[in-house]
Amino acid sequence: MRILMVIVSLFRKVRAWISAFVLKHRVISCGQNVGAARIPHIGSGARVQIGSHCAFNGITITGWGG
Repeated sequence: MRILMVIVSLFRKVRAWISAFVLKHRVISCGQNVGAARIPHIGSGARVQIGSHCAFNGITITGWGG
């Protein structure tokens, strides 16, 4: 049972790292300490800037910001 918990914990950490990486590379600018628990869905036309110390637990952004 303990091994299963370790595997689940590792999976969650890897998923959060990948989600934050995707988020940071899909926005125009991003502050420090930004994280995401799930992979974000950001439209190709959306121009998004994220400030520091933000966390998202699943986010969908669409639009033509300017």
